[in-house]
Amino acid sequence: NASLSEIRAHFKRRDDIGNFACMHLLKLGEVEVEQYLEERFLAEADVQALRQIVSIRNRSPIELLESALSERPDRKQILLQAALSVAPLCEDETTVRLWMRRVV
Repeated sequence: NASLSEIRAHFKRRDDIGNFACMHLLKLGEVEVEQYLEERFLAEADVQALRQIVSIRNRSPIELLESALSERPDRKQILLQAALSVAPLCEDETTVRLWMRRVV
């Protein structure tokens, strides 16, 4: 088994190992990983980063979607696709769908 420090060393990789490390560390409540994924989503509209935050940390995506939209209104379509992708993972799927309708 890999040690926690070994796993931390790989969470920023953009491959399967990095994704596994992110998921594992998120399950352990690692704030640094969650912040990294938030930044990645906001900077790149990275849907996979948003999915990991929503599915593993059980967070609503609305705040991140709103932030991303206010920073980059030109990414509206990508953000709508991201919202559609994560809506089924949310406890309150209706809220995400209402956000999507409001943005359109």
